[in-house]
Amino acid sequence: MTVLVAADDLTGANDTAVQFARRGWNTRIQLDGGSSRSAPSGAPLVIAILTDSRALAPVDAARSVHDAVDAAHEAGLLYLKVDSTLRGSIAGQIAGALEGWSARHPGAFAVVCPAYPAMGRTVVAGQLLVGGVPVSMTAAGTDPVTPVASSDILDLVRGSRRALVDEIDGAAAGDVLILDAADDGDLRAIAARIAAIGPRAVPVGSAGLAIAVAESWAALDEHGPQNPFPAAGRRPLSATGLHLVQVTSLHDVARSQATALAERPGTIVVDLTLEDITDGSATGRLRCAVVSADASSILLVRPPEMRDPRAGTAAAQEIAEAMGDAVATIVREGGVARLGLVGGDGARAALRSLGVGSLTVTGAAAEGVPLSMADDGDAPGIIIWTKAGGFGEHRVLLDITATPTITTIGGTADAAPAAYSISREDH
Repeated sequence: MTVLVAADDLTGANDTAVQFARRGWNTRIQLDGGSSRSAPSGAPLVIAILTDSRALAPVDAARSVHDAVDAAHEAGLLYLKVDSTLRGSIAGQIAGALEGWSARHPGAFAVVCPAYPAMGRTVVAGQLLVGGVPVSMTAAGTDPVTPVASSDILDLVRGSRRALVDEIDGAAAGDVLILDAADDGDLRAIAARIAAIGPRAVPVGSAGLAIAVAESWAALDEHGPQNPFPAAGRRPLSATGLHLVQVTSLHDVARSQATALAERPGTIVVDLTLEDITDGSATGRLRCAVVSADASSILLVRPPEMRDPRAGTAAAQEIAEAMGDAVATIVREGGVARLGLVGGDGARAALRSLGVGSLTVTGAAAEGVPLSMADDGDAPGIIIWTKAGGFGEHRVLLDITATPTITTIGGTADAAPAAYSISREDH
């Protein structure tokens, strides 16, 4: 049984794929569009392919998702991963997925539920809520790249209709059904219906629905996934070497988490400016910081402030690309054992610059924060964790950087000197 996860960005691909890995699937992330390696001994396989569609116009998002789905001939089941706060071109992504999937599965329809209760995302009466607050009234509503204009999912997913769980069975070709889910029990009920129908039913959601779908799909085959993280074992997260954390997300949640990590004793902070991005000095800033680091250091790289309303997708993408290139250069030069990437565009840029074509998912450092290893590129075997910008508690980056193994969250950091920052004048 091969599952295709078509994901709108890298952090989304990871935090969804890890839900399958937790339930025994051999799981890999394809960054270059190539074919993933076969699973050992014919074991069930999940292949997550990036469509990079979140910030695209609807027609371009549809084309990107269609092409990814159409090319995955080995897939027997499809999961369309979208942002849990429905940022980006959701309608275009769904349209592209259904068009591509219908060629092999006539009558395909979509079941949409972005709920992720563990992260405070719920869907009540067709309204997407974050911590009980309508999503358009949260930080997602003012996202500098893909703001969410409405909390009513019907407004965001054109051609859709609200439905009850029982209505999934009677869905027609091309239908886009929106379902409520206030808790994990609601998601399990939705997933059970999807699994009973088979590949014609395409689940559309975040990592929350993926948890329930992975369980339901695994139960279809008594010889299916059995052991969590079959490709991983228990690899240490605290390998000797610098722990570099790149934050490119402009989300207020990510900025708050980065601030907490910056205040941790032993954290070296590099706050990049727009000048660093435009004049190419970001790499030099990081080299200067590495000189001050040792094997117990956390090197935190933060993006420039982006409060100018004229700064949109192009500017944000330029920052992500420049930061990713600079971080990749530091990794290639050696000494970095662990690489944390907060924000999908920056994570994609860093791994692309490193020449990484695929990742093997090996575990989770926290809820919504998967761990993986690079299969190839300039730093094969490097430990990588990724996190979407809008996820997690205030202290989550502190917890991750103190984590001793892939299956243990928390722990106490060793004593270290007070945090300090590297300014432009320091190099």
